[in-house]
Amino acid sequence: MLGQNVSKNYLKTYAFRTLFTNPLDLFLTFQYHYLFYLKPFFVFSYSVPGAPPDNVWAYNISSTEIKVHWGPIPVDSRNGFILGYRVTVMLNSNVIRNLSTAFITQEIVITGLEKRTTYQVSVAGVTANGVGVKSAPVNVTTDEDGNYLFFHLT
Repeated sequence: MLGQNVSKNYLKTYAFRTLFTNPLDLFLTFQYHYLFYLKPFFVFSYSVPGAPPDNVWAYNISSTEIKVHWGPIPVDSRNGFILGYRVTVMLNSNVIRNLSTAFITQEIVITGLEKRTTYQVSVAGVTANGVGVKSAPVNVTTDEDGNYLFFHLT
């Protein structure tokens, strides 16, 4: 190890350079460099997602429930770690629900809806800085309760 005298912000300490023989050395050197030099090796820009999730689609599963699916947000548009998704349900362009999901979820069942009603659903990614760009609204209509006639043959 080679030591040298370093002065930064009225702080004098000794810095050591190591040869990176294993990942632990790299990690420890990064931690040391960040703490004493106050400059990280890597700079990340965090913001809200710049694009909506791919392939948003929805369908009814009953007269009062719909299921919404979506794909991931493109990697180059994530702008940080995706913490979850915000699903917005609208009726006649008025927001009636905002639902949140975990980052590993790419589908949600929405319950308690009106029978035979058309809803608009959109999905957006969420990072630590907030909600990103919403997808284009997808129309989905709940079923109508049917009258079923059962026969019992003996």
